[in-house]
Amino acid sequence: MIIKESVLIHLVKRMYDECGMTKAEEFIRRVEAGEHDVPSPWSRGTHFETIDVQKRTRRWVESRLGIAAMNVHERGLRSAEENIELVQCCGVTEQQYINIVRHVYGKPVGDVRQELGGAGMTLLAIADSVGYVLSECVDSELRRVESLPTDKFRKRQDENVANGIGAPREE
Repeated sequence: MIIKESVLIHLVKRMYDECGMTKAEEFIRRVEAGEHDVPSPWSRGTHFETIDVQKRTRRWVESRLGIAAMNVHERGLRSAEENIELVQCCGVTEQQYINIVRHVYGKPVGDVRQELGGAGMTLLAIADSVGYVLSECVDSELRRVESLPTDKFRKRQDENVANGIGAPREE
């Protein structure tokens, strides 16, 4: 792949700004070795845009729900809740979901990175099957929740804690 120098400089500068020098140097090494596809800065859904959305999401969670809400166990509980709401919209019955839960918990625990990849791919496929672009859905939801009052989410977090699916907020 031929990469215009200006494009590579742009990408490395953004990588440095977002991730620091070590990651930028590793990126350059991998590109030079042909081990990394360089995303076009004009394409949608680049690695850098994902980092931006992830950082915005983290800031939103911490500012509305508290730093404790970024605990991996709590994020897992919230992911389960959101997943159940999504599959309910897709016509999956409670019994079908329970059967899947039993099946999954009957297997060895997986690797977080691989399971994140599988969950992400599944979300992409669901979005495509119903005619949506996942990144647009995420952006729309993030803009929606960012526009709502903080009190709404703090109250909901308190309710989640009472229902066993959240950590108490740290003021």
